Amino acid sequence: QNFTHIIEDRTSNFAGREWAFEACDGLIKKEERGYILIRGEPGIGKSAIIARMVEQRGWVHHFNSAPDNIRSPELFLRNICAQLIVKYNLHYETLPQGVERNSLFLSELLQLAATKSDGPVVLLVDALDEAEKPKPGVNRLFLPRTLPPNSFIVATIRTNIKSRIDSPYHCTPIYVTEDGQNNLRDIESYIRSWLDRHSRRQDVLLSPWGNDREAFVQEAVESSEGNFMYLRYILPALEAGHLNTFKGEEVKTKLPKGLSGYYERHWSTMEAADPQRFAS
Repeated sequence: QNFTHIIEDRTSNFAGREWAFEACDGLIKKEERGYILIRGEPGIGKSAIIARMVEQRGWVHHFNSAPDNIRSPELFLRNICAQLIVKYNLHYETLPQGVERNSLFLSELLQLAATKSDGPVVLLVDALDEAEKPKPGVNRLFLPRTLPPNSFIVATIRTNIKSRIDSPYHCTPIYVTEDGQNNLRDIESYIRSWLDRHSRRQDVLLSPWGNDREAFVQEAVESSEGNFMYLRYILPALEAGHLNTFKGEEVKTKLPKGLSGYYERHWSTMEAADPQRFAS
């Protein structure tokens, strides 16, 4: 499975998140092995964090995506096992039959990779909450319950979703919160970088704010409510002239199609997870 297009999309105009990388590195250095869960609300940039780690560290990775129907344990196991074999030059020319049925072969590869690697063996798994719901008592994506020493699985998941990972090796979770100071600083950095990239058009872009760059930045931060997905659609709409503000009726009536579709998918996901709550 080639996730190049997803990685390029998620890391386009990337800003900040050093605190998250440092937290993850600290846990990997501190712990002998384990699962590290990066938790946050939809649209807060969890996928971008994983994609950036792939870019910077070259770690083995898998991106779940419900809209693309990339969510089955079979796809995950075949992809991740193939990557481990290639990255650590393990003695398999092809994947054995039945590799997708359970975690046994993945566990074997992790053990082999851990003995060959000079550093930690890390698997990155994005959007664990979008993976297929498993049978009772079964880990999502058939993830192994036990991990060999020097191996870690870093996964992103929504804040209010149970991890469905039965393992004794749970590390401290890393939370990305909308109103967290680290997240808000990253949001501001993203907005300033966007303005810098459009410096030639700032007179036009900032005219509704009286050409006051700081007023624009602060209103953008407040309107985003700490959500990167909002900015990824609203800022290009401003650039294209489809919007002239972050607030008011104009935004309600001219919401970018991509953002509108994103909200609809999020609503459907919440409704499916808790039908009784939406019955009324």
